[in-house]
Formats: sequence, structure tokens, C-alpha cells
Amino acid sequence: MTTLIFVHGTGARTQRYEPVLKRFDAAMRDRCPDTTVIPCLWGDRLGSPPPAPRRSIPRYRPSATAQSPVSGWPTARWTILDLDPLHDVRVCAAVSARTRPAPRLPGQPSNADRISRAVAQMSQAATLKEDLVATGLAEGFDMAVDSVLRSAPAREAIAQSQGDAAWGELVDALAEAIIAETLRHQSSTTRLAPADRRRLVESVIDAFQGGQLGVLGTAARISAELAMRMGGAWALDHWRGPLSDSAHPFVGDILRYLARGEAIRRLIADCVRDAAGPVVLVGHSLGGIAALDTLVLRSLPAVAALVTVGSQGPLLHEMGALPSLDAGEDLPGSVPRWLNVHHRRDLLSYLAEPIFPGRVEDVEIAGNEVMPEAHSAYFDRKDFYDLLASLVEEVGRVAP
Repeated sequence: MTTLIFVHGTGARTQRYEPVLKRFDAAMRDRCPDTTVIPCLWGDRLGSPPPAPRRSIPRYRPSATAQSPVSGWPTARWTILDLDPLHDVRVCAAVSARTRPAPRLPGQPSNADRISRAVAQMSQAATLKEDLVATGLAEGFDMAVDSVLRSAPAREAIAQSQGDAAWGELVDALAEAIIAETLRHQSSTTRLAPADRRRLVESVIDAFQGGQLGVLGTAARISAELAMRMGGAWALDHWRGPLSDSAHPFVGDILRYLARGEAIRRLIADCVRDAAGPVVLVGHSLGGIAALDTLVLRSLPAVAALVTVGSQGPLLHEMGALPSLDAGEDLPGSVPRWLNVHHRRDLLSYLAEPIFPGRVEDVEIAGNEVMPEAHSAYFDRKDFYDLLASLVEEVGRVAP
């Protein structure tokens, strides 16, 4: 009988670990009924301690009292659009490319035709004219409209956009781009508050005769969230405390392990010693690093195979930051057969074969998930459990 020991990754605590463990156990029992799955839950006891008021952070604002992200989105969005007016248009094109549109009804104009007609009538939009004059942006507006609509991202977004569902998102993105492009060519003294900018955008949307005013669509949310991660004075004033809190326990666990990881490695070794039969040690993310370190630093003959999943051990070794092995050092003989499972879209998974040639086999999971879901998607995939089942059967055949 083979035993699987499942070591979780960074940030996991009982509440998050148990549902994954249940799926893991059920999937392996379906494939290998004689297999035992043993949990290795280290996060609750050995992970980074819960956040307390951060006295080390200037002007600390705890998450519970911090300003809602929604109220900060307008400023955050313009942080991105000031740098790249076509950012939301590019996002809109990407979203449209992944969405299957409803078929266009006979006689229904395409969104490209609707844009062309709207631009032709835009000069007659009285409210837009008044707002442009009032803000001193009238002179460069027509040039900005032409520049945006002739750009490759806008042409792609317009061509791919179909149906009423995509119309509002398209118009909102184009309107944002036009106002941002207009502002780029004004003097540095032309500064508008986010609310004023949004009012101009709404006037352009109204002139396009489409869109839902004030609705934060997909492109806008992506732009805002990216902007809020860029930092700057706004982010420092409003989000340094909450962002520091949100980094726990994900970042805290990593730092704590690198500084004081021996307790986790000892726990893994104890789980191995308590297990019956040959052991397959499965470690996800930081759990994979800890499992690898444990096998490098200890002789655990009961472990017949190591499986690292979405793990960063190879990268840490290249950087000279793997606790058990300095950069350039070879794996000792205590490390058994090793499968390193990675996902092409998991940005936290790395190849091990080029780092330890002849000692590890890289196995790619070719899923469509994207980050952050891709980092934990392994445990929802049939091909991952099929791979483990094949390994368990192989271990069982060669076991004495």
C-alpha cells in the first residue's frame, strides 16, 4: 500500500486546505483504492502569524477601516490611461476575442457601422461641445478621435465587437481613450479631477449613442486593478496598510519559511516516518520547496518519489536562495525520483529539468486557466490525478 503525503503551499490554512484535500483524496481513491492520503497541514501552526496593527508602516490604515477599492478606481484608472490611452481598448479587444457573440439578426447593423455613424454625428452633440469648451479641450478633440479610431487596437476591438452586450464595453473603452488622448496633447497646466474626466467620458459615450453611463466594465476593472498595483502617491496614501495586510499570509509564509523553515521540514519528516508503505511526497508551491529541502537535508528512504506542483524550487536554486542547496550544487542521492508538474499559465511554476538535468522530469499541464486560478488549477484536473495514479502504480510495482 502506497501513502501519498500532501503538503500544501503558501497562504493555506485549515479552511482553504480541507476542501482541496478532500478533492485530492477522493480523486486518488477512485483511481488507486488501496492508496492512503495523509495531510501535512503546517500553515495553522507554523505559518506566518496573523497580522496585528503594523506599527512599522507610516500612516497605517487597517483593512477593516480602509477606503473601499471602488471609491479609488477612478483615479487608478486614469493612472494607466495617462500612460497608455489605448489600454482599455486593448483589454476590450482581448475580452471580445474570448467571447462567443450572439448571431447578428438580419438587418441589424454591425458595431463597426454604429461607430462610423456615431462619429459622423458627433459634431452635433451639444452637451459634448459645451463640456469640451468649458474644459479647454475643444481644439484637440477631433484629432484625438481620429488618432484613436485609426489605431490598430481600436480597429481590432471594433472588428471583434458584436452585439449589444459588447457595445457598451466598446464605447466606454473608446471614450476613455479619446479623452486620454486629448489630454496628452494639451499643455501641462490642463489638469482635470477624476470626476470631471468621467463627465467628459460620459458626454462622449452619449455622443456615441450607446453604453451605460457610470458602469465599470471588464476593461475598466482590469485597468483600475492594474493601476492600484502600480503604487505612487495615491496607492501609498490609501492602500499601503491594506495591501500589507493582504500580503499575509501569502508573502508572510514564504518569508517565514526562508527564515525559519526547519520546523516545517521537521513536520514533513515526521509525517513520512509515521506513514505505512512506500511514500509519494506531493508538495504544492511553497510546500514543494519545503518537501525538496527536506529530502536534500535528510535521508528518508521511505519516500519513493517526490512530486512538486506549481513550485518555485528551481528558481530559488538558480538565485542561490534555496535553503538546502546553494546555486550550482548538485542534488544529493537522498532525493528520489522527482516529477515537477507545471502549468503553462501558472506564473509561479518553473522548470526543473534544465536546473537538475537527469534528476527530475518536468510534466506540463496544458490548461486554459489563467492566473491566479492557474496556480491551484492542478487539483481540479483529471490529467493531474491520472499522472499521480500512474506514478503510484509504478511505485507499488517496484516496492519490496
